[in-house]
Amino acid sequence: MTRPAVRLLRSVSVYSIALMAPRLLRIVTVPLVVHAVSMQTYGVFIILGTIVPFAQIAADLGTGTAALRLSADEPEGGRASLFASLMVMRVVLTAAVVGALFFFAAPLAHWLEAGATGPSMFSLVIANVVPATLVFGFGDQLRSEERHLTLSALTALQAVAEAGLTVFWVVVHDGGLRGLFLASLWAKLIVLVPYLVACRSTFRGRPRLDHALRMLRLGAPIGVLFVLSGVREFDRYIIKFRLGVGDVARYDLAVRIVAPIVLANMALTLALQPYIYKTFATRSGQAMLRLFFAGYVVLFASIAFGTASLAPEVFPLLAPGSYRDAALLAPALVFAFVIDGVMRIVGLGADFAKRTDAWAVVAVVHVAVALPLTWLLLPHIGLIGAAIGFLVATLATTIVCRVLVQRIFPLDLPVARALVVLALGAASCTVLVAIARPGIASLAMRAIATLVFFAIAFRALGLDVKTLKAAIRGEET
Repeated sequence: MTRPAVRLLRSVSVYSIALMAPRLLRIVTVPLVVHAVSMQTYGVFIILGTIVPFAQIAADLGTGTAALRLSADEPEGGRASLFASLMVMRVVLTAAVVGALFFFAAPLAHWLEAGATGPSMFSLVIANVVPATLVFGFGDQLRSEERHLTLSALTALQAVAEAGLTVFWVVVHDGGLRGLFLASLWAKLIVLVPYLVACRSTFRGRPRLDHALRMLRLGAPIGVLFVLSGVREFDRYIIKFRLGVGDVARYDLAVRIVAPIVLANMALTLALQPYIYKTFATRSGQAMLRLFFAGYVVLFASIAFGTASLAPEVFPLLAPGSYRDAALLAPALVFAFVIDGVMRIVGLGADFAKRTDAWAVVAVVHVAVALPLTWLLLPHIGLIGAAIGFLVATLATTIVCRVLVQRIFPLDLPVARALVVLALGAASCTVLVAIARPGIASLAMRAIATLVFFAIAFRALGLDVKTLKAAIRGEET
């Protein structure tokens, strides 16, 4: 039998590689795309493109996560019925969302100042919603079955297809904004076929109303979290109104460049949730969660520090049209994503207790802090104001999440130490990037600082080599 630590690490590694490799390819293609369509057009693409994840969230309502949690308690024969019910709901909700988008297309286009792109362009944006929501639902089924290799391969296929099609339509054939959305649509359609094959057991299940109601009851608060987490993408709209469309593109490029940490969080969630939902009631499962939490903070905080410290060298190569000081955004953004991963682990207690209403409160706090702070900071300190707003809101959210969840389902995790380490890492890395130049915070000095930060984080989170080796061997510690 595979040791739990090895199995979990292998799953996270598989997801990380599958998510990271193709997106690194996309980062490389970004300068080509921006050169072909201009920073202004790319900014319009970002603004319009946010419609798709919002619609995807609305068509999900948290039911996918609820199905994942409920499937852990279902007998083998009942899971097909559960996911058949999920997909029927997904189709109905997607139809409702798409209908609403077409009905409100004119005012939406006017509000986004995208009317000049024409109705056909807006229809192309909405068309992306249908395959996106279906793929999302099938992914939840693969996660519940712990078919991590299959899901990671299909995720990689979609990303590679979109990168290749984008270069083909936008760079080679000068397709402009239309080419960007066509590439996104066809990549989703291409990957939908193997998803249908991989999840064909769903079509043998019988949808049941009681399954649907259970998923809605458990998933609705999570859906609120997803909606409000999506609302934090409104910082793009705030940037647009306060600074301009070009700055939306520059900010999005900065987010993409630090995307490996986002992908690490995705890998963490994809691999950890199915495993921990099945083992949280056991002593070994709780011990594994504590160790995994500490390991996650140390590893990804160190990666965040090292990645952000390279920003002065990397940003001019990948985003030559950005501001000279755009690298300053990297530390705040990348550490915010790591803290978001901490919050996801801390909040697992609410899922264990099936008290997902706590997520709604957490999401409200994030929006209430992030958007007003971003609005206030942007005119005074520029784009870095959006990154600071994101970082501060994520810290506040994690603290609130910890307080709430400890009352519902206490988890023995070193959260306070983790947040102190992450906040200090973000601040010190920002200083190093701000003064980065030969002789003062040179590349070599920043590399040494990364190693020092790793050693401090390792000690602060209470890790030791003996415990890690024992966990890998599957021994009790």
